[in-house]
Amino acid sequence: MAVLFKVQETRVMSKPKIWVDGKFVDWDLVTVHVLSHSLQRGSTVFESLSCEDTPRGPAIFRLDAHFDRFLESARLTRMNIPFSRQELTDATKETVRRSGLSRCCIRPLAYYVGEEYEVLPKHSVVQVIIAVGPPIEAPDTLRAKISSFRKLHPDTVPVAAKVAANYLSGMLARFEAVDHGYNAAILLDCAGNVAEGSTESLFIVKDRVIKTAPLDTVLAGITRDSVIRIARDLGYAVKETTVSLAELYEPDEVFVTGTSAGVIPVVQVDDRVVGVGQSGKITQTLREAYSNAAHGKRMKYEKYEEWLTYVHGGKAR
Repeated sequence: MAVLFKVQETRVMSKPKIWVDGKFVDWDLVTVHVLSHSLQRGSTVFESLSCEDTPRGPAIFRLDAHFDRFLESARLTRMNIPFSRQELTDATKETVRRSGLSRCCIRPLAYYVGEEYEVLPKHSVVQVIIAVGPPIEAPDTLRAKISSFRKLHPDTVPVAAKVAANYLSGMLARFEAVDHGYNAAILLDCAGNVAEGSTESLFIVKDRVIKTAPLDTVLAGITRDSVIRIARDLGYAVKETTVSLAELYEPDEVFVTGTSAGVIPVVQVDDRVVGVGQSGKITQTLREAYSNAAHGKRMKYEKYEEWLTYVHGGKAR
């Protein structure tokens, strides 16, 4: 069975400790009750950050933006997180330091603990954890199936919230794609226009113009925003606008972006080959530029250094 992402093996034999409400706890001792509201109702708020090895040591990519969204997701779902962004930042850096990993995936979560039977978490308190693990390695190319599952209507659950309940359709879409021999899925919105991948933002390229769905229908991806900024700095026109299914079937290039994915070319959509069946020139240019930014390599625009938070230092300012 095909899979989209694989967790890279690591030489770290013991599992790192997890930061739990200000304390470091052994990995196997972090638990939550089976009747937790977040387990039953999907009310977990989370983020996924990447830490890469750079010439100045491990650096977390766009940490500030991720925790801004983390706190905003909590606000939108009426969850009160008892920590400031600075406290979460400091905790994240210390968790990575203690892990001994120079490259890793970082997963902050906020969820309700305690037993809960009602739809409102009246008897629960919010717990926050920060865990790190080995990086998730993505494939070089994707073959995507248009899913029969649609994105939730934005009036159903706030589209700007990165909350567990929003990801069920993505999981089902990925299962469906894999069952049909593909390694990625593309979801349409409720109007039948192109939305995004199961966990990634999606872009098409036609006549050197890059298009992606507007933020009123898709999550405001941090990697999405980074790639849009890089593309515009490199002189490409980027339009955040409705993308029809017909446009997705006849592009010059298609690619997706995400924390674990970075930038990955889509070489097939359903039974149609995209372009010449390999990464296009614009996709490859953006892929390399984004990778350079995340790894702290010198680029034409040194302002991307501000996107890095060095684990053993600070912001690159």
